[in-house]
Amino acid sequence: DRDDIRVFRLSRVIGTARPIAGRSEGDYDIPDTGWEWDKDRAAQATTTDQKAILCIRKNCAQPLRQRGSKINPRHISAHHLVHGEFLCVPYADTELLAQELLSYGTDVVVIEPETLRTLHESYRRDTIASLEFLAGKSKEIQ
Repeated sequence: DRDDIRVFRLSRVIGTARPIAGRSEGDYDIPDTGWEWDKDRAAQATTTDQKAILCIRKNCAQPLRQRGSKINPRHISAHHLVHGEFLCVPYADTELLAQELLSYGTDVVVIEPETLRTLHESYRRDTIASLEFLAGKSKEIQ
């Protein structure tokens, strides 16, 4: 267990990061997780030229709430109405936001734009299928 790869939510880190005594830069190996960090894409993600309308369950998804602003849902059609608060959240990369929203589970519903809603729903279905496969509930990943 001690050697297992660990994942930490940076949103839970409080305070200023400080070096650990006795450690020096480069005295660790970054594990190969299969994920590739694209620093150019991450830099582009700081330019928020698109807006997503999300319905967020009360008292959930604080990082989204900090980035977004509350909106009045009057213009949202009735078939989208779910219990929660509506926020407009700026973003730059549809794929990155869809992946982030996946981490909030059912606490967040994408209302607009359609491209984000479709991609998020696709990621959600793929994740459920993968988990069901791993749990032995299905014989193949669809």
